[in-house]
Amino acid sequence: MTNPTTVSAMTPGGMGAMAVVRLAGDGAVAALGSMFASHSGVAPESIEPDRLTYGRFVDRSDEKDPANGETLDDGIVVVRPDARGGHSVDMTVHGSPRVVERLCLLAKRAGAVLDPHPSEVRSTWTTIDAEVASALARAKTRRAVRFIARQRTTLPAELERIATAYERSADEGRTQLARLIERSRRAQTLIDEAQVVFTGPTNAGKSTLINRLFDRARSLVSPQPGTTRDWVDAEVAIDGIPLRVFDTAGWRERADALETDAIARGLEQLRNADAQVIVLDGSAPFPTAFLNHLHAHLDPNRAIIAMNKADHRAAWRPDRLPAPGSPVIATSGLTGEGASELRATLSQMLSIVEDATLPTLLSAGHIDRMSQLLSDEAGPICAQKLRRQCSARIPAESAPS
Repeated sequence: MTNPTTVSAMTPGGMGAMAVVRLAGDGAVAALGSMFASHSGVAPESIEPDRLTYGRFVDRSDEKDPANGETLDDGIVVVRPDARGGHSVDMTVHGSPRVVERLCLLAKRAGAVLDPHPSEVRSTWTTIDAEVASALARAKTRRAVRFIARQRTTLPAELERIATAYERSADEGRTQLARLIERSRRAQTLIDEAQVVFTGPTNAGKSTLINRLFDRARSLVSPQPGTTRDWVDAEVAIDGIPLRVFDTAGWRERADALETDAIARGLEQLRNADAQVIVLDGSAPFPTAFLNHLHAHLDPNRAIIAMNKADHRAAWRPDRLPAPGSPVIATSGLTGEGASELRATLSQMLSIVEDATLPTLLSAGHIDRMSQLLSDEAGPICAQKLRRQCSARIPAESAPS
């Protein structure tokens, strides 16, 4: 066998939510067949090149049940022919060190040799390969993993299309590149999570509503007004979109020094939020003082008004609110009324790329580098730089490790 089979942890387990383990060599597909069962039933040797295949990784060494075995993890497999007549197989799994370790052990059992320092493999990576590996290590949901993994094939094709446009006309190339950059900025929330900040007066029911929305008791809930004395954050997800949710300290006019400081920190979180959820008690008197306090920090394009405690009689009409462009949803943290509508509105507001096949850049740094080309007057030079992203190999020391 002229091309020995190796197994390498391309993104070390424990460094991120997801990890990539690569099989490479003449026996890579055979080794995959000993440990992977696709959900569609397709055999490893029949997987089409660059096609995402979902399934489970199985340890079949259990003598009591060798046919089914022990499922280690669900994950994604991508198979590609290599330049030496063999194959490379990228296996994306959860980033638990134990999962990565056991996957490598299964590969060794199938005849692969562990390569703990796969610099030779990484030195064959293009910029796109490195961006995909880095983004997979940061991914927090299955939806994000599927989206990122597809970029290894869809993004190079898009950059080639834009390069061709640049050769025809610099203006046409810039227009197409600008569209890619704008789409990529929206997609960052899917890759690196969005920040959602809940704010409101004391005792408006923020914490109860958050617990109802995300089905978890992370916030401290009490009938005593002002229980949340500082912001509390939690990692959750809506429709596969990873979120970091902040429950800020409730606002009141006569706050003590500790509360005043916590409220100020909450406003800073609000300014930086991808989505602002303003929770108001619809059964209490209209919160004029709070809304006046909030006015300078409210962005109607990012704000959602939750008219909470809808299980009580409303004390005021929504048309009195100062943000006419923001959606207003009647909610109740106690009964769950409006929770599904609020989740759907949040998902829509974050406006990630809905079509998972659309190409996007995968990091803020990559977006910045591509944005610099928009000011370049020379179309052929821009075309050359774009193509270099897809074909030029990066130094091994520059690749993620």
